Amino acid sequence: MADTQQTVRQTPRIYRAVTTTPWAIAPAKLAEIGEFIAMRSRGVALDKAEVQFALDGRPRPERGGDRRPYRLIEGHGVAIIPLYGVILPRANLLIEFSGGTSTQLFSQAVEQAVADEEVETIVLDVDSPGGSVVGVQEAADTVRWATARKKVVAVATSQMASAAYWIGAAAGEVVASPSSQVGSVGVYSLHFDQSRRDEKEGMKVTVIQRGQYKTDGIPHKRLTEQARNTLQEQVDAYYSMFVHSLAVDRRVSVATVETDFGQGKTFLAQQGVLTGMLDRVGTLGGILGELRRSQAARSPLATSGRYRTLANRIRLLEMARAEGDLSTEAELDVTKRELAALESKPRN
Repeated sequence: MADTQQTVRQTPRIYRAVTTTPWAIAPAKLAEIGEFIAMRSRGVALDKAEVQFALDGRPRPERGGDRRPYRLIEGHGVAIIPLYGVILPRANLLIEFSGGTSTQLFSQAVEQAVADEEVETIVLDVDSPGGSVVGVQEAADTVRWATARKKVVAVATSQMASAAYWIGAAAGEVVASPSSQVGSVGVYSLHFDQSRRDEKEGMKVTVIQRGQYKTDGIPHKRLTEQARNTLQEQVDAYYSMFVHSLAVDRRVSVATVETDFGQGKTFLAQQGVLTGMLDRVGTLGGILGELRRSQAARSPLATSGRYRTLANRIRLLEMARAEGDLSTEAELDVTKRELAALESKPRN
């Protein structure tokens, strides 16, 4: 009984999280979240594992004693970072119940993988319908930053939709398995008009405000033309951010994104390649196999930890110099000499 009472108390917080932000998510998934909220508001106590499976669709990989926020394939230098389920800005209440992905924690995992000397390649394992727009551009920027430093591949294992595609498109290579759905490029917002329900329940809500647009879109007022315009402006701003980010990452014009990337539709992988949304069709297992074979074909020196450390440091220092930081010159020269000395050592 206590769990049910707690559920009812928590539901308004979840409700506000859903209705106060625009979404870049497949509509069917947001409908599931709405159904979930409705059930909880009626006092239905759902098992957390059931909710996670319904909204996330897959369990998290076990890492044992490894404290890394990703799965490291030891000996091959590959970090696999999951991007699963509903995407939200922080590890908040919806994440707790849905088992989705926090953009904040996802970005931290990417940054840690870049700093990890054992990691040569980052693989984003993507199975997500998208989510809230908040924090998504920042996550995409982090992936783009990582791509400039290490090899990053985003692989759609089932679905890479909306906000998930926004993030995944920033990888150096974007791949999808044959039956995966990709795209759903668009943003929308929900407004729940509960003014009639307030009246029916005998509740009179008085809104006292200062600022013409302060209460635009609140559920206790009917949606006016002004409020609709305010919500539309928010959706338009996030949509513009979305398509501009895709244009940069896929190296096409904004007009091409708006005309060729589906305008909200999703595509199977092959069609995604034809439209320019993807680089190729492939599976996660196939990509990992390619990476293993590629590493096996390289010399023992090139796969050694010390060599990778020096090579990565040189790459970062050269980028800093290219951006105008001349203070890196001395360290860059020393590191290059150290790498040259390592390469000149006789090897058995």
